[in-house]
Amino acid sequence: MKLLVVLAAVTALCAGSAIPVVPGDNSHYVEGESRYIWMPDGLDPAGPQWGLNAVALNRNDGQYVEAIHTNGGRYGIFDRSADADFYPNGGRRQPGCWTNVCSHGRAFEIFASTVRYNHLNGRACSNINQVSNPNQCTGATLRMGNAVVNKRGSGIFALTTRNSAPF
Repeated sequence: MKLLVVLAAVTALCAGSAIPVVPGDNSHYVEGESRYIWMPDGLDPAGPQWGLNAVALNRNDGQYVEAIHTNGGRYGIFDRSADADFYPNGGRRQPGCWTNVCSHGRAFEIFASTVRYNHLNGRACSNINQVSNPNQCTGATLRMGNAVVNKRGSGIFALTTRNSAPF
């Protein structure tokens, strides 16, 4: 049990689609301890029937919560759900994807790429409408995903990726 406490204190938790039921509902604390999961990452958190669900991923699910929205309004939610919400390529359809399943699954691929290369920067947007045109977003930058467990950021971030790894 002590090992789980240590891991929970220093580990990020990644979840995608309907999987945020686990972090959203059950992982606030490790059993018998009052420690949050440090940094859950929502990988295109589930949209249909989940967006307004009480157990959906939200910014209270960890000390710092990130979400990568890649198929908003379809299989994923488009609304903000984290401290830092990233919208690659507008957050709806991904380059090189011809189906919603592909765009939805792209969040996992992009996240894996950021862990390996730590190379994708989001630019802060004033409002959600700007994510469809990242050039309108002129705020501070924040690296999306990656393996840095002590980072912080807040807001809506837009970025453009390529259609294949390393994105």
